[in-house]
Amino acid sequence: MFQNLYLISPCDISREGLSSILRNEGFMIVGSSQGVAELRFDSQHEKVVVVIDDHAAATLSEMVEQSLALLPSSIVVVLAERFDLNAMVACFDCGAQGY
Repeated sequence: MFQNLYLISPCDISREGLSSILRNEGFMIVGSSQGVAELRFDSQHEKVVVVIDDHAAATLSEMVEQSLALLPSSIVVVLAERFDLNAMVACFDCGAQGY
């Protein structure tokens, strides 16, 4: 199981709350940001799971692509407030491994 997580969410409160929950479950939060443009992870050699949370369905697949372009060895998963079949399919087509 991968334990290094990088969180992307536009809302500071959501990021902090999710960080707290995940830390309590034994995950290590290696970074967080409001968007993919700020994604920074020091060690390109370790596996990291990028968690994309709470963005508009129309931009999720683009964020998945951008995350994988910056960290090709990462695993990208998406947390969605509302299920959207088209957005889910687009995310998986772009390389997401969870929705």
